[in-house]
Amino acid sequence: MTMSNTPGSDPVSQRKAEVRKHSKNIKIAGGVAAVSVLVGLTVANNAFFTIILPLLALGFMAYSGYKIKEIVNHKDQW
Repeated sequence: MTMSNTPGSDPVSQRKAEVRKHSKNIKIAGGVAAVSVLVGLTVANNAFFTIILPLLALGFMAYSGYKIKEIVNHKDQW
């Protein structure tokens, strides 16, 4: 086993890479939601940045969280 962060051919390292990908997506979507609310309330003052974009980001965060939950609860058949 190597210490690299690249996914190997074994299923465990592939699942770890998938969890990393989805958790990164959650962080990005959270940042987009926070910035869009701030922009919507201060600069743009419209419903798209204040309501719609944060709701879309929240939905994407929920989807990524669900995918992480599926990966974590996966049972291997050895």
